[in-house]
This record gives sequence, C-alpha cells and structure tokens, in this order.
Amino acid sequence: MEDVDVDVELLISLVEERPVLWDKSLEAYKSKTETTAAWREVCNHLNPGFESMSDDAKNKYGKMISTKWTNIRDRYIKYLKKLEDEKKTGSKAKSIRKYIYSDNMSFLQKNTKRKETVSSAVEEEEHEEISRDIPTLSDPQPSTSTQGKGKRQKTLVTDIEKSIFKKLQEPEDRHVSFFKGILPSLQKFDDTETLEFQSGVIKIIQSIHRSRQTPKGPVSDGRCEGVEAAGVGKC
Repeated sequence: MEDVDVDVELLISLVEERPVLWDKSLEAYKSKTETTAAWREVCNHLNPGFESMSDDAKNKYGKMISTKWTNIRDRYIKYLKKLEDEKKTGSKAKSIRKYIYSDNMSFLQKNTKRKETVSSAVEEEEHEEISRDIPTLSDPQPSTSTQGKGKRQKTLVTDIEKSIFKKLQEPEDRHVSFFKGILPSLQKFDDTETLEFQSGVIKIIQSIHRSRQTPKGPVSDGRCEGVEAAGVGKC
C-alpha cells in the first residue's frame, strides 16, 4: 500500500489517548492482544472505511500507520537527546531547531523521566522497536497451532497412553473373561433371544440377592424330620 496522507497531529492525539501503545509502566503494554486492539481503534479513527477493507489491506494500512508513529516518536526522542547533549557541553539550546511536534509529543517524557538519561531511553526505544511485531489488524482468526498447544496435546496423548498401558497390565476381571468367552454364542442370537438371555441373567442375579437377604433358620436334624414325617410327634 502506498503511503497515504495522515493527519499527524490527530495520529499523535489518538496514540496519547491509548497509553497501552506508549506507557511502559502499564502491564497491558506487553500484551499484543491489547496493543493490536488499540491500533485497530486508531486506524478506524483515521480511516472510516478501515473495517470494509480486505484483511491484507487492513494489515498493510496498519503497518503503515504504526511505522509512521514509530518515525515520529523516534525523531522526538532524538530531538530530546540533542537537547541533553547541548546541556552537557554548555552550548545554547537555541541553536537546535525545535521539533515540529515537540509539544504534541511531550506526554512521552513520562517514559524518559524514568531513565537516568534521554540517551538510555533512545537506545531502549530503538532496541525494543526491532523486537516488537507490527500489529496484525485483520479480523481475528481462531488459533490453529502454537507451541504451547502442541506441548499440551503431546502431554495429553502421553497421559492417555500411560493410562491404557496401566489398564492392559491389570489382571482382567473373571466375570469379564466369562462373558468374553460366551460372546461368540451371544452374537448368533436374534433380538428376541438376546432379550430372553438378558432377562434370564437378571432373574438369576435377583434370585441370588433375595437368597442373601432371607435369614437362615436353624439347621434341621435328619432324625427329627423322620419322626415328624411319621406323625409320631415333634422332635
């Protein structure tokens, strides 16, 4: 995308209104998600038709705007460095031409004041700009693959494999073994026969449960039973 005319003072004010783009004391300054969202807002203000652009056009426009801001900021920081150098040498600061957007950019001094010198701030800005990515301003897409996701999937698979291996090492339940043994015969049953088999198994289980719950009486003596059966009397 060719460079387009941008209202520089408007761009500066839009960035100033969004400290996430310049205030390093904020935790959000390190968040790519929040800075990208802020750049989208800036682009929407500068270009009302931004949202109707294609993804590729959005990214190119966003790159152009962020690069323009970087150039403006760097010129201002270097201007401050020149002023500092002049003070160190004792020269008159009047010999340095005032940066055209110096007043607009004064809010950035919040960053430089945290440094011992403006020079250190310049070096940090230059080093950081190399490492910071140009924001991708196309519509957010679902994340496809990341190293973290890959590691989690690999760990999950490993855990599942361990669980399966552990189960395979455990002795099989004898009841399971029994039903596995008669499975070939069961597979030959039709629906009616299968229901009849299942019903029979359930009845047997119920019968066993009832027999366990019925209290057992005293053990009978065989001789008494014979006496009672003969009608002689009771034992």
